[in-house]
Amino acid sequence: MKRWLFNIAAGVSLLMGVLVGFIWVRSELNPELISYRSTTSTDVLSVYLQSPSGAIAFGRQVSSWTTPKGRDAAIGLAGRTNQKEGWSYSTTGRSRGIPALSFEHLWFQWLTFKGTTPLGYAMSQVRLEIPDWFLILVSLVLPTIWLIRAGRARRLKFVGCCAKCGYDLRATPERCPECGTVPQGSSAHSLSS
Repeated sequence: MKRWLFNIAAGVSLLMGVLVGFIWVRSELNPELISYRSTTSTDVLSVYLQSPSGAIAFGRQVSSWTTPKGRDAAIGLAGRTNQKEGWSYSTTGRSRGIPALSFEHLWFQWLTFKGTTPLGYAMSQVRLEIPDWFLILVSLVLPTIWLIRAGRARRLKFVGCCAKCGYDLRATPERCPECGTVPQGSSAHSLSS
């Protein structure tokens, strides 16, 4: 049961690595932004997932106002940028043609910002950027372990050892005395089936 779960986890991890690689290449051509925006009478909350060149960014931005002038300024700002409540998707296409390798998002970045205008408009933002190379590296750990285990089991099977624990089965080819595993293709395995 554990091996089955590990195989599924390794497969999902490999798919995630391929997906992040795809997003990385795509972000070099056309960075994307997926966001959710919610408004109340005094606050505007935005939560977003962004793919700037070479990274994936998660963020939260809260805008609020404490005076009527600040509220009008915030409503005017939202109206000028066509921001609506709910989910939104946007791209910030590049006009530079073939993308150059950029090192602007090579490391982790953590951003916190708080600011207030004289009109009473306040904004706070928290943002975490994780580089794509790190996500790919982490997602390839389980598939690498799976490949090492599969190679070891295959090598031990050809040498005449137990595929589970590596015990030498030349003296007892029907069953492993260490772990009790019945090797595939032995006569004991066919009798128990």
